[in-house]
Amino acid sequence: MMRTKTYRIFLLLMVAACTAATAQTKPPTALEKAADEICESMNAVDITNKTAEDVTKLFQDMMVKTFANDMDALMAEMGFTTMDGENGRKIGEEIGRKLLLRCPKFVELSVKMAKDKEPANDEESVSTSDGTIARISSPEFNEIVVKDAAGRETTFYWLRYFKGSENFESATTNNIGKKVKVSFTEMECYLPKAHGYYKIKVLKAIDFLK
Repeated sequence: MMRTKTYRIFLLLMVAACTAATAQTKPPTALEKAADEICESMNAVDITNKTAEDVTKLFQDMMVKTFANDMDALMAEMGFTTMDGENGRKIGEEIGRKLLLRCPKFVELSVKMAKDKEPANDEESVSTSDGTIARISSPEFNEIVVKDAAGRETTFYWLRYFKGSENFESATTNNIGKKVKVSFTEMECYLPKAHGYYKIKVLKAIDFLK
């Protein structure tokens, strides 16, 4: 969740503030110089009206430019003799740590990058299917089976309230044979009789068609 991401960012800030207080005055290392270059670029950018995607791309572009300018010094400081994806990731992580210590604007950008969107796994994808109600049963959960125009049957599970569920709370057999449009999501569920986890279609809405 976005709230969790933001909390982690500010926790890192607290640690960074404590570390910075004990830092000794000495010439900047290659990593520190790289962080300072990126910070200078950040300070020149107004992110007020930019989206999280815009800010993320800006930061990536700044990183790429700094890598290109200072690659030899960065590799030497990290003890790398070749540059590949893994070594590049490690250098990027170290620069990020230096930015937390040395660049207040990086915090602002980090919060912006974490905003405005939820993780993809939290988003429900709703699908629809048309057909005729073939039968209704309750072996483990309430199940509504719908047959499509090709004669294929699909089982939908009534696990929670869905739009139109009041039509199935009593005299449910009266709905058999009626044409419907079903809206549903998929979720992984443990089915005791099958002794395993399987994806099932969970009802979101049932609309009767004329």
